Amino acid sequence: MKWPGRAFQVMMLIVALVAMGTIFYGTLLPGTGRPFGWYDPVRLHFFSFFILGLLFCLALRPRGMGLILIALTVSLVGIVSEVGQVWVPERSAQLKDVALNVLGGLSGCATWGIISMVWRRLFGSRDE
Repeated sequence: MKWPGRAFQVMMLIVALVAMGTIFYGTLLPGTGRPFGWYDPVRLHFFSFFILGLLFCLALRPRGMGLILIALTVSLVGIVSEVGQVWVPERSAQLKDVALNVLGGLSGCATWGIISMVWRRLFGSRDE
């Protein structure tokens, strides 16, 4: 069984970049202008970066060091998005949010690693 083709990868990369832009937009809005006033911040931070890490892995299909680089990049995005709030009115950077962003991104990448490993064991090389 083959992995989805190149068109799927390109589509996932576009979706990942749009997701990253949406995260930056949402985190850099002033406190009163946030569209998700009803949300649970713990879940939102964790799952937004979980999905971001998973999307980038789906798009780039990393192995080994590539997976580590994507995990570090998604973690850096989480740190930068939180630090950027220092300069936004009515917002503040919180260490808890940074930890949730990083943990979510790492979990998304780890989930990709598990899916990739199971796929290879069940169906052989993912590139066949």
